[in-house]
Amino acid sequence: MKNIYRTLTLIACLYIAQVNNLYASDRENALKAGLILNFAVYSKGKWFDAVTHKNYLICSPDPDFVKVARQVLQHKKVRGSDVVVQHISIDTLHIHDCNSIFFSINSNKLLESDFLANDFIGAMLIGESDGFIEHGGHINFFLAGGKVRFEIDPIALRKSNIEISSKVIRLGKVVVRGADE
Repeated sequence: MKNIYRTLTLIACLYIAQVNNLYASDRENALKAGLILNFAVYSKGKWFDAVTHKNYLICSPDPDFVKVARQVLQHKKVRGSDVVVQHISIDTLHIHDCNSIFFSINSNKLLESDFLANDFIGAMLIGESDGFIEHGGHINFFLAGGKVRFEIDPIALRKSNIEISSKVIRLGKVVVRGADE
């Protein structure tokens, strides 16, 4: 009887730990979605024109991120344009007119080449993987002390016609692609 009780207790603890992990992941994705919105709100340039674009399009190949971001960013606007979040497969990303693209840790296969730097001029590229900026990304999320932080390459952003506010830049860790070469 004691063994059954211990087994059930262990199963219950593991289940609770798994559920808490799920909520933590959703909270983390919600925070990242909010940050991506603020990156767009506090930037300017030719990369997004609210006059010619009815919607500000955030794309991601990660369905979990898209699900949470749709809820968090519902009814939000960038320069008067509605924010739309779309799940798009990695293979078709380059044919969509995405304004911001979020590459989750699950999209690591893109980092095998300079895929990012060459194919997405004119889109804000945001990731969460080691080496993301070195492979052409603009902004990279990382965890430090249990908090979501970001590193940013303002020079790469400018090359994509995106001028981000100095206030946003000061909040992140500035990293320049190829600076240590």
